Amino acid sequence: MKEDIYLHGICPTNAFYLETYETYEILCKILKCRALLSSKLQRTISNEGFNGVDYVSLCDYTRRYVMAKAKQNFNAYNTYVRYSVSLMFPQGEFEVIDPVIVKAPSRMTAKDYIKMKKLGLSKDKRFSDMPDEVQVKDRVPLEYMSGLTYPVHMVRENDENSIKKIARIMDDLDILNYALSEYGYDVPIYDIDTFAVLDSPKEVEYVLRFGKSSKSI
Repeated sequence: MKEDIYLHGICPTNAFYLETYETYEILCKILKCRALLSSKLQRTISNEGFNGVDYVSLCDYTRRYVMAKAKQNFNAYNTYVRYSVSLMFPQGEFEVIDPVIVKAPSRMTAKDYIKMKKLGLSKDKRFSDMPDEVQVKDRVPLEYMSGLTYPVHMVRENDENSIKKIARIMDDLDILNYALSEYGYDVPIYDIDTFAVLDSPKEVEYVLRFGKSSKSI
């Protein structure tokens, strides 16, 4: 698997389970639009983040080990991508903007949120407190989408037995594959840690148990 990819997490969670229905709903909206859209184009006008209303945020996977100095493990990969289903895009297919990286506070205050909103709405430069974030103006067309990623590690850490864990993952994968096929997309679903293709119960079981692809041995 090439590491020169961008990722966009669609429904991050701190729980041991994905929010499967909410993830499905969001994925369907994205697939229906055939693009990741800025909040202005979504007509939601959410302008609280560094990406403001006109930009889409992506994680540059090649920078996933680069962390903000003030916060341990704080970046887009660890905050969004690793704890959600994510859309994957190859680098080099569309133009991205490298934001100016501002210092991440150890704890967000009201003043920090106001500053983030102001910088997010800047017309001159792009900003972020996440060192692995890039931004795209207006939209990222899904014609470039090369796959989805799924966080097997989240299910591995819950208290269910192995049979239930495998069943849970397969149910999630069936829902994601149904959404993809419903809108005419045929792309693989990868485990976010190993990039094993989760295309069978046998492979899911192997990744769940050993944390690597059975095809790599």
